Amino acid sequence: MQTAVKASMRTAPSKVMRSACKMQRKGLTLRQPYRISTRDTFVTRSSTTETETTTVDVEKTVKDLQEKWDAIDNKPQLIIYGSAAIVTLWITNSVVTAVNSLPLLPKFFELVGLSYSSWFIYRYLLFKSSREELLADVEELKKKIAGADE
Repeated sequence: MQTAVKASMRTAPSKVMRSACKMQRKGLTLRQPYRISTRDTFVTRSSTTETETTTVDVEKTVKDLQEKWDAIDNKPQLIIYGSAAIVTLWITNSVVTAVNSLPLLPKFFELVGLSYSSWFIYRYLLFKSSREELLADVEELKKKIAGADE
């Protein structure tokens, strides 16, 4: 068995050298020279005899969810907010992915975008008075765009 390993180790450098020569003939250069290791490597596998099992009481979970759903007074508003949260996460993911794909300083652009988003949330969405101010600004902008005079 060891002779087969040694024989394959002897043939490996010639294969590597042949591929390196082919690359040089094509005008390609190697970033790092190939290094051949003659050490034997061993693969070990470990197995555990203990298996962990988790059990979930489905009936209890469904009952708890039904009780919480029944306790909610304004269900359509909850559905709208939940849907808006999912759409917001999807849009945010798209924006961050687009920023990350820019070749010029992606980490800087991510930091700027997240910082501005945090500032906007703190400034306009966190407190009720600032939300009312934002809504008034949006209504004013709508009137300017639509050209409706009152």
